[in-house]
Amino acid sequence: MTTIIKFTAQGCGQCKMLEPIFFKAVHPFIERASVQSFDIDEMTEIAQKYSVQHVPTIIIMHDGAEVERLEGVVTEKKLTETIEKYVGGDAK
Repeated sequence: MTTIIKFTAQGCGQCKMLEPIFFKAVHPFIERASVQSFDIDEMTEIAQKYSVQHVPTIIIMHDGAEVERLEGVVTEKKLTETIEKYVGGDAK
């Protein structure tokens, strides 16, 4: 099973820029992956558990292990390609 975890923070400009990109990239995989989103200011323990140093951060977990970590604003194409490696199939 693949889990996509997004870490953001209120007042983070890059996080706001990433939001529509994240939604568009993740939406086609919603039935094949678990998607979670955390605000690091509200969920500090979870952010610490995953050693989140910067926001936005997207972590891809596959079969319980971290396999990818993307920090900062990424393109929809990059995020989609990264997810496809672990979820499989075509997002289209």
